[in-house]
Amino acid sequence: MRASRGGDRGALRLGAARRHPKLAGEFAESAFLSAAMERGLSVSRPFGESAAYDAVVDNRALRREGAQSCLWRIQVRSVSGAAPYRVTTFHGSCKRPITRHDADFLAVFIVPLRTWYIIPVRRFAPAMGLWLFPHVIASRGRYERYRESWRLLF
Repeated sequence: MRASRGGDRGALRLGAARRHPKLAGEFAESAFLSAAMERGLSVSRPFGESAAYDAVVDNRALRREGAQSCLWRIQVRSVSGAAPYRVTTFHGSCKRPITRHDADFLAVFIVPLRTWYIIPVRRFAPAMGLWLFPHVIASRGRYERYRESWRLLF
């Protein structure tokens, strides 16, 4: 991806990622790894592409006093384009819904707003999709409490 020309010199041009779902996924996964590491979390990726999750977060170094150390399985998604934002919550060629057996959290990157949602899978499974409304001031959407909720991973 190339840096854009014009107003925001730090922005990335996402046109190629929008045209190729694989690139969009790689972009979102890279953005998640970076955002999690900026918050002090240790992040790993599974070897190969057969796992139902995209990353593993280890909170051992940052866990709260008395809290149990955890390895969290993270499924990463991204959405771009116009609001409202619909996120698919299924995977595989059979379009099977993500369940707690597949991942612990869904991390959704709203590309145009550079906003993250960290949603426990148990809060939506076995739904095939969910709607996010980060563009609505004081939104009362079902998942708004999970906007930028990185604390859930600690």
